[in-house]
Amino acid sequence: MSSSSHYACIYDTRTALLENAIPFIESGLSAGEPVLVVTSAATREAIASALPPHTSGITFEDAPSWYDAPGRAMTRYVTFWRELEAQGATSLRIVGEPLAAPIHSDRLERWEFFENAVNRAVRDYPFTMMCTYDASLEHVAPCCAQVSHPYLAHDGFFIENAAYVPPSVYAQSRIDRPLHVPAQGVAFMQFSQETTGDARHFIQLASADFGLDAFDSFDFVVAAGEAIANAVEHGGGSGSIRLFASDRELVCDVQSDGNENVDPLHGYEPPAPTGERGRGIWMMRQLCDWVELRPHADGNTIRLHKSLPPPAA
Repeated sequence: MSSSSHYACIYDTRTALLENAIPFIESGLSAGEPVLVVTSAATREAIASALPPHTSGITFEDAPSWYDAPGRAMTRYVTFWRELEAQGATSLRIVGEPLAAPIHSDRLERWEFFENAVNRAVRDYPFTMMCTYDASLEHVAPCCAQVSHPYLAHDGFFIENAAYVPPSVYAQSRIDRPLHVPAQGVAFMQFSQETTGDARHFIQLASADFGLDAFDSFDFVVAAGEAIANAVEHGGGSGSIRLFASDRELVCDVQSDGNENVDPLHGYEPPAPTGERGRGIWMMRQLCDWVELRPHADGNTIRLHKSLPPPAA
């Protein structure tokens, strides 16, 4: 069984970034490890300029497209690794920049949750990961970098991070918070095993009414259909749906009536290519921008988020 390492490099100058990132990269290359660098264009240029010309064994990817949604970001890492593994690689070194620009506070909490969940999702992969954070961005120090990384990079060395919170503890602190539901503008439907088709049709019509285009509506209905199937199979055979618009998103809650609790950390790692089960929640994370799994006394709530198009000018 392999084990991963997850470091944070919080830097306040470009020099401080390179003092940590370059030795980290060179250490991997000297050991024959492939290196993946997923950063903004500016950070990528700085790293490439600090390395010897024509350095081989390193792949650069664009952070904004790689980190477009937490669930999809994890899938990209694992897919990239599986291709390397098939070619004979035994480990992978990663430099990532998940938050390269200021971000709205509610979106920030999603990345904080994701960065923390990474510690469990990749624990059996041979990944050595360094996430870089620009300290000039207000959200960095008190949030993702601090609570979500077991180790910190400082002056070219790694030290234990006393602020780190293990994933199970962190996830519990998040699911203890109540889910916000607006007082008005909520579409509601109850469903059973016999009415799952009606439930999907209800979501399709409502998503169009709320402004999703046909392509995004299709993805959203497929994701919600997986949540409905999960409720029927594992949640007692019945449940309910809430749909509403909130902060530039369409939100769908699929609530089950059973007592089999869902794991809030489940579904980040893509299932094995030969696996026949365990794809539902992972698929939801690929098709939606954010997915919340909330176990509670009466069952589970799966909350799906899908971005709405900007209002017409």
